[in-house]
Amino acid sequence: MIDLGPFQYKTAARILAALAATTAAFLVSCGGSDGPQQGVSVTEPGPPPQQGPGGTSTKVRQIGLLDSTIADNIREQVNVVPFTLQHDAPILLQGKTMSSLTQRHEEELKATYRAGHTIVLLDATMEDVAALHGIIEGGVTYSSKDGEGVLAYSLRQENRIPTATLLSNVHLSPLRTSRGDPDPIGQQDEKQAYKRAADLTVSELRHQPNVSVRQPRDPNQNVDWKTSPVQTTLFKQNGAAGVYNTTVNVYALHSCDKDIRTQQTSDYYMVTALADWTATHAKFQSAATELGPTSMYYDANNDLYVVANWRDDPQLTYCSSPSSIIHAHQADACRYINYPLTYSVSMVPLNAGSIAQTDAKPPAQQGQATTYTSGFSFSLGGTVNVNGMGPGAGLSAGLTWNNSTQTTVAPVELDLSQTTNQGALWTYRYCTRGEEPDAGTHCTSHVQTTKDVCRAQLGDSTGANPQQGQTPVGAFTDAVHTALWQAGPDTRTGKSTFDIDVTITPTIGNTTANLWGASGKDERNAGCDPNNCDCVSKTTKTPLTGGSYIFKIPLPSTTCQ
Repeated sequence: MIDLGPFQYKTAARILAALAATTAAFLVSCGGSDGPQQGVSVTEPGPPPQQGPGGTSTKVRQIGLLDSTIADNIREQVNVVPFTLQHDAPILLQGKTMSSLTQRHEEELKATYRAGHTIVLLDATMEDVAALHGIIEGGVTYSSKDGEGVLAYSLRQENRIPTATLLSNVHLSPLRTSRGDPDPIGQQDEKQAYKRAADLTVSELRHQPNVSVRQPRDPNQNVDWKTSPVQTTLFKQNGAAGVYNTTVNVYALHSCDKDIRTQQTSDYYMVTALADWTATHAKFQSAATELGPTSMYYDANNDLYVVANWRDDPQLTYCSSPSSIIHAHQADACRYINYPLTYSVSMVPLNAGSIAQTDAKPPAQQGQATTYTSGFSFSLGGTVNVNGMGPGAGLSAGLTWNNSTQTTVAPVELDLSQTTNQGALWTYRYCTRGEEPDAGTHCTSHVQTTKDVCRAQLGDSTGANPQQGQTPVGAFTDAVHTALWQAGPDTRTGKSTFDIDVTITPTIGNTTANLWGASGKDERNAGCDPNNCDCVSKTTKTPLTGGSYIFKIPLPSTTCQ
């Protein structure tokens, strides 16, 4: 008998898996099972086909031709009809069509918006979006720092408040095969992202109108500023890694009373950003040569281990390196994909002149935390003129603000720093635990290799590698970021807007461990030592774009009586 020593536990899961595979193969040969064998890719049945245009109830009026990559999928889910002047249904058009609208089209867009129906622009540039806001005469306009447009821009009014959704272009998967080609799993994720983009756009078109008539109010009373944003905008950064949602509200007012310190009147601007997302597409996957060439094989001509088929491996069965004693000629590969490393929110005023950051919450915290206080209370006496169309817009004898709340999330480390021009930058980092920490830092965000007899396994089941928030069961929700600025009269010089750069940046990680040693085969890619221990991983970090815009907020009225 061979004494396996410490390796007997390391190979236990592998032996059980091999026995299960052998049993399954035996049952298949005897007619006892018709299930899929390990290592064979099986296409699961999809959802039942959706009804065509004749069987759907949501009517959508179309202007011009639709040639977006998601147009056909949208048409399958709603009843697209020719354009009419009845403003009784939402409107769908390509962004480029905005430049060729007739006066009749523009009048109907305005009437449709006032009726509370959604207007959707596909493949829209920021110039297309600005043209739409010019027609409806409300809300804010944007410019994009990277010049990128959006896959879909949706706009409607909710109780007189402009409410928009910026759906990013699909973020492609960074996953690559060992030969450098696009990874089939990543391509599947991209395909699902395009379908999801169409579904998200259809959900915007199906919004029921929520309009209201502005009620009279006493201008001698205080107003709750929170009820009257200039605009609400939902960022949806959609791609192969899932959807990252952040709702941004912008507020503006003019204070008619002179500031005691400056002896000048001031404008006040507030921005809130509410994060709400879950790492729905994060998962462990593996491949192994002992599962056969349909899983992983050695290409002797090129001295390269090639993964033929990644498979989901939530139990980490093939996420440990094969024993150099029992499985000396075998190799495994394991990866954890589509998970968040960090999430950052920055808000930076861009106007020249006197700007003071009055408050910014939540504050930075030492170490990791699961509960923190976000938001703050604020009040302002004297006459104010609130910008916008909400219930609190116009003149009031002062205002109040309170958005303080306790937020609970999976363990994260939070930093808050002040940027140029009195801006604020929040950065959340997930901190994993394992045997592969990054040098020079106390917080390692990527999934680490851990001990399995020796350091030879990617990830573990401790709940800290990956952290809960980096898994599909760890939602990051109700995390609100708030910044308030006081701006002097000189910020208005030569300007019609107060510009604030808002940037939302989730950074996505994909970590791979090549679990074979430097023992003669594909040594240039070996992730372990000759004894199949002391293994290391590689992580690619991909910041998501499509979340950086300059909000151009119309200057609040200086009328004070």
